[in-house]
Amino acid sequence: MLRRAVQLKEQIESLESELNKILAEQQPRAMAMGRPHPGISPAGRARIVAAQKRRWAMHRAQAKATRSNSSARTSIKAPKGGIPPALRAKLAAQAKARWAKVKAMA
Repeated sequence: MLRRAVQLKEQIESLESELNKILAEQQPRAMAMGRPHPGISPAGRARIVAAQKRRWAMHRAQAKATRSNSSARTSIKAPKGGIPPALRAKLAAQAKARWAKVKAMA
């Protein structure tokens, strides 16, 4: 059993070395075709860079417009959200009444 395992291992190693030789022979042919590996052409990369620059320019323009509009509005402060004091007092009174009723029942 152990001998068979050693034989199989040697056979695998010889097949791997043969495969490496075959692959090494094919690699120069692929390089001879002009491109050593797949990827983006310089023209394609330039198009991507130009598109990204346009996107960032639009983003900056929108941010600048937002800043200029918001700086004009800083003198007039918009009220923040929340409950007006009168409504808060009314709700508190209603809650106190409910709790008084619950405590009276207990």
